[in-house]
Amino acid sequence: MRAAIVLCILTGICFAAEQAPAAPEKTALKPAVIPAGAVELDRGSYRFTDPDGVNWLLRRSPFGVMAVQEKSIEAAIRVLDDGDSVRFVQSTPFGSCAWERKKSELNASERAIWEQQRDRDTAK
Repeated sequence: MRAAIVLCILTGICFAAEQAPAAPEKTALKPAVIPAGAVELDRGSYRFTDPDGVNWLLRRSPFGVMAVQEKSIEAAIRVLDDGDSVRFVQSTPFGSCAWERKKSELNASERAIWEQQRDRDTAK
């Protein structure tokens, strides 16, 4: 029994040593405090653009300042034109979410996303 456990542990160590370490990707540093140039959105919520041009949403919490990088909606939703209907595919932390609407039934936000992507695709 002990030999099997030791063999499993050694195999795991060897397997971990064989894998090449992933190249560190360049990420923006999260602000740890509310910077002087931050704009207050709501009580305890702020927006800040760092010197690299990255937009941050900051919020005071009992555990300190929470910072989330602000991303545009175009980066999260892909739009596919299917003739008389439009298919939306949204990336979420839990996987992708897809839905389809007829062009005549689009709400204001869906229409804006569809038109932005359509204009961007025709400009290319």
